[in-house]
Amino acid sequence: MRRLFTIKLVSNTPDTLVYDIWDFDRNEYVNQIEVSKKDLSYRLKNNQKLSNSYEAGAYRAIMEAIQFNVAPQEYSDGWG
Repeated sequence: MRRLFTIKLVSNTPDTLVYDIWDFDRNEYVNQIEVSKKDLSYRLKNNQKLSNSYEAGAYRAIMEAIQFNVAPQEYSDGWG
């Protein structure tokens, strides 16, 4: 079974990136994540820790985007 997540840019400020996380295969909203550009700390909209592969994959993709100083409007990736 193929599993894809999509992140969609909500906000790009000098300090943070905010993305909505979607389950691409089911077209379902998963969560929203805010990542600090300064220390790569994150905050999920539901105030929980990363709890599934969609959130973890999104966080890794956003950290990489910050390292390359980019903020894609939308990005998809997956496994399976």
